[in-house]
Amino acid sequence: MMQPGSRVESSDLRFLGKTMVLRKEKGKLYWLGENPASDAVITRGVAGGGTQILLITRAKDGKLALVGGFIEAKRFNDKDGGELKTANAELDEETLLVDKDGNKISFVESDKTHQGRQLVKDPRNDEISYITTSVFHKHFPAEEGDQLKFRPLTEAEKLKPEFNEDTKPAWYELVSIDGNISVKSSTGEIVALKDLYASHGDILDNLIKTGQIEI
Repeated sequence: MMQPGSRVESSDLRFLGKTMVLRKEKGKLYWLGENPASDAVITRGVAGGGTQILLITRAKDGKLALVGGFIEAKRFNDKDGGELKTANAELDEETLLVDKDGNKISFVESDKTHQGRQLVKDPRNDEISYITTSVFHKHFPAEEGDQLKFRPLTEAEKLKPEFNEDTKPAWYELVSIDGNISVKSSTGEIVALKDLYASHGDILDNLIKTGQIEI
């Protein structure tokens, strides 16, 4: 992923028709204006009823979060600005999720949950830069979801930093407590959606309210 301060001809970089201008301050967002990202939502049914969601734990602050990341500049020229490829890459890199036959789980264009791009309430946003996201969702019925697994890293992947973040992917049950939606770990820990990283809880709440995720 391109870092702040990288050399770039900004006039040659366009994202969905908009010229991208790189910020030079270290520790800030990469681009002036919009910083595009993609988020990946995987849910599965549970035998006997209920729904589980795949979440990661952020190494930086320990918060639960959706799988996702910024769209790399090399993907800006894709038809969709790199949204789909980024969602699939982040899902693989952060979770190593595969089906029973060892095939990587991936999204298709129709898995996008909304039109356009959504503004993300992120602590890194400031008066001149902000994050937007495209959300992709795939649901597996209980009989298929129960066979999903996390594959081991290959020898080549062990040398790549993007595969070595300590994300701790795990399944969490979606539960309603006194009318408020939370996620529950396998050990019984309960975290309210509002306490997920940034606006990830808002994203999930919207998918539940619109019937795209059932609990």
